[in-house]
Amino acid sequence: MIPNSIAIGKLNHIRKSPSFRKFGFNHTMILLNLSDGQNSHLPWPLTRKKHGLISMFSGNHINSSSKSLVKKIYDSSSGSDLTILDSDTILMLSAPAIIGYSFNPASFYFVFDDKKYFKGSIVEVHNTFKESHLYKMPSKSESTTKFEGFNIKQFHVSPFLDRKGYYKFNFSVTSNIFDIQINLFQEDKFIFGSRYKGKFVTLSTKNLIKNLPRLILTVTLTEIRILTNAAMIFFIRKMPFFEKPDRLEGTNDSPAVGFISRLKIPFK
Repeated sequence: MIPNSIAIGKLNHIRKSPSFRKFGFNHTMILLNLSDGQNSHLPWPLTRKKHGLISMFSGNHINSSSKSLVKKIYDSSSGSDLTILDSDTILMLSAPAIIGYSFNPASFYFVFDDKKYFKGSIVEVHNTFKESHLYKMPSKSESTTKFEGFNIKQFHVSPFLDRKGYYKFNFSVTSNIFDIQINLFQEDKFIFGSRYKGKFVTLSTKNLIKNLPRLILTVTLTEIRILTNAAMIFFIRKMPFFEKPDRLEGTNDSPAVGFISRLKIPFK
């Protein structure tokens, strides 16, 4: 099984409609084996406390309850097409909180069965309206390293994309490298895609300190990048703007809201 790691890579976005736009930037996250009891002792300065220098605090994910992340994942998958067993292994890929601040547009939970097959995935998505949603999917393929899944778009993320279409998820995760792809289709036409690709390095105190600037930049620049990109699309590209629709079932209050939700801006 993949050990606890730091994920170092590049996050690229591409929009095909209604106008073409492509951009990318360096992005660093942390991969944790949530099913490993040894995770109670994480290498310094990574902690599970809310206000640690680098924190993977469970209260920032899925909901604000004090339950463990594993318990939250089991509870949230109940009644879905993805059945998670006690014998399964759950890996979490997410950006950490830095001194208590966290805003994660997407976190990933990879589920492997007792034979190490990639059986399913949960994608936790947050928007800038203080909301979150979980896309829960069994894998459409049988593989120990690759996942393929589909889901109807049920959550409003960008004011420049309406809540229509479906997502195709393709994940490839090995002990050394990762490739995370999410593509949005509307009327079977590719509209928007995100791809996070890179390598894993061992999660250790030495590597955490070495990559601390990368982690800080990832966390602190996420919302700034969202704002600057939205401003460019709104004021320069003048792309169609969609008002936020009413919530659908399955949309919840976000346990970790960023600063954008507190701003009054025309393109939020």
